[in-house]
Amino acid sequence: MKRLLFSLITAASVLMTAYSCTEISPDSDAKGYLNINVEKKTPDITYVGSKSAEIENRTISLKIHNNVGDIVKEIDDYTTMGTLELRTGYYRAVASSGESSTGASFDSPFYRGEQEFTIRRGQTVDLDIVCRLANIKITVELDQKIEERFSQYKFTVTGNDDSRLEYNQDLDNFSSEGYFPETATELKWELFLVSKTNVTYKSIKGTYSDVKPCQHYKFKFTLVEENPSTDIGGSTFTIRLDDSLNQKDYDLNLDFGKKNPVINAGEIDLSNISHYTGDPCSINISSESKIQSLGISHEDTVLETAGLPRSVELVGAGQELLSTLAGIGIATDGIVSLEKAESAPESAAIDFSAFLSSLPTGRYSLKLNITNESGATEAEMNVNVLGKRPSAVINAVSADEVWAMFAKVSATYEPYDNPEGFGFRYRTADQTEWTDADASYVITDSRSNTVSAEIRGLQPSTEYVIKAVCSDVEGPETSFTTESAETVPNLGFDDWYQDGEIWYPGLDANNRFWDTANGGSATAKIYPTVPEENTVVSGKAAKLESKSVKILTLNILAAGNIYTGSFVKANISMTKPGAQLKWGVPFKSRPIALKGHYQYTPAIINMTKAPYTDMEGKADIGQIQIMLTDWAEPFLINTSESKFVNINDSHILAYGTVDLSETSGYEEFTINVDYRDKTKTPTHIVIVASASKYGDYFTGGVGSTLYLDEFELVYNPDELN
Repeated sequence: MKRLLFSLITAASVLMTAYSCTEISPDSDAKGYLNINVEKKTPDITYVGSKSAEIENRTISLKIHNNVGDIVKEIDDYTTMGTLELRTGYYRAVASSGESSTGASFDSPFYRGEQEFTIRRGQTVDLDIVCRLANIKITVELDQKIEERFSQYKFTVTGNDDSRLEYNQDLDNFSSEGYFPETATELKWELFLVSKTNVTYKSIKGTYSDVKPCQHYKFKFTLVEENPSTDIGGSTFTIRLDDSLNQKDYDLNLDFGKKNPVINAGEIDLSNISHYTGDPCSINISSESKIQSLGISHEDTVLETAGLPRSVELVGAGQELLSTLAGIGIATDGIVSLEKAESAPESAAIDFSAFLSSLPTGRYSLKLNITNESGATEAEMNVNVLGKRPSAVINAVSADEVWAMFAKVSATYEPYDNPEGFGFRYRTADQTEWTDADASYVITDSRSNTVSAEIRGLQPSTEYVIKAVCSDVEGPETSFTTESAETVPNLGFDDWYQDGEIWYPGLDANNRFWDTANGGSATAKIYPTVPEENTVVSGKAAKLESKSVKILTLNILAAGNIYTGSFVKANISMTKPGAQLKWGVPFKSRPIALKGHYQYTPAIINMTKAPYTDMEGKADIGQIQIMLTDWAEPFLINTSESKFVNINDSHILAYGTVDLSETSGYEEFTINVDYRDKTKTPTHIVIVASASKYGDYFTGGVGSTLYLDEFELVYNPDELN
């Protein structure tokens, strides 16, 4: 097998201060290179999920996306690619072979692989991409005995996304490999058989759930004849479903040789019939010899009152009895001719549809007894008469996303008669009164027979019960518990204390959730972040001002900042100045936004360092960021060693940011939090603000001043409308 090796040759050198931290800037003019040297080192491709030799010569296309998802480079055949020049930043490479399809197809596999990478200066990154089968693979094998004993055989597989493949001996395609798209999460299979004597046998069916791409489902059918004969006696099918996950064996005893009468009700299960008014309900009787008796019996007073005698024999029945049955809604076909028939096979049909529809709601039982020359066949009809059918049957409801003050729910339904008025009802687990969910958030998709909604107005940490409804029916119930709605102390920036001359946000040293870079510039007696009592929205505010600080003989920019976490220590150095600080405080909730107030007066940028020297003379930019992470502990930043938070790290579950420009007074801001992974629970929250966005690069304007006041974590989506 082969591998696709990307050599990422980059050059990056960044010097960052102790006062604020940002990611690699995608809008930087700094550049690096993506290189594949085909002549010296042929890149390798690794295929997973198939051993077919044909894949070795497949053409692999390559697409490179930037950090916002735009395609910046597209190569039809990666082996023809030379050296690519890319700006520094974060990228995602996607390799693929074959055509992606929304349906099922034969012999058309689609392979795909992707990997994220970062272009930096002064570093070389090797990137491996593994192309995996992005389809579900199907193969079918019938042993020779089936081909010899049956005149017709057909095998179908259907996905729950309506994709379908058919193997048919007339098409001579049983040796073909089938491929289903990844949208198929359940496969239903069915084997149709017709004997040499032209008898169609009951289909063999099965379902395989939780199917996934890069899995091979191999169906092998074997006919084992316990009493072989030219007429095919009692036989056993061993149906083996063999895939890469597990193997399942099914042994089904199929009686092909008995000559007793056969009762066929189609898709209806005679032992458990749910009958609504107007539903069809008929049976067909077939026999390879003359039918001698066909009886219907019961012991139910209601059925007798409805006109059906407790015992009826149809073979040889006169026209008067057949007319009486027809009058109460039991239609017969072929019954009169049974008495006169002299050659096999014989058949008959009885339609109970109108009779069952005329009965009052309730449960009823009928017995059928049919005999021919070979023996008797008995069957019991158990019917639950349900009256008028509702417009739909609603299946199980599920809570797909549960937040602190809202939940996204859905349900599936089976439509019957133009259902309408779909919605959801909910209540707290300790109450009995139901509340209708706001209809404006209910969406019905008639193509997939699903209904979904966003239920708002919920309370945090509360158990709820929900059910789906339509105009004339209710669905089953399920329950869920909303998440907690934690807050971060001192979001209004009203609490401050001093340790010597240094200001700290918080009540005291034991009640601090916020910190600043004041500890790093204290040796110069310069404090970029202080409390503000005049320019406020309410109470006190935080004042962040970017200042020039002399460290040893260096004049550097100290950007005014504030963040949830703690300052560790300053690194005093002529060559590697900086600091260590910890970002993040413990937090287990999932807010959907951060709101607050700010006032910003930017200065002209007069202090710069690479890669932002071209920003000199431009207006400064302020910034506010929020992150929810699943770090095991706060992230230790070391600006001297260029160790910073990578906002594309998989441990950052949610992120949001806003750039700030000049205001004439306080303005409100809202940062919507983008959740990249909605399945995990956060462990830490990071909120950070800076008067100079590029202060990490010693770039900003001395005097840029940012006031912050009255922050708030938002859990209720109605507060964002």
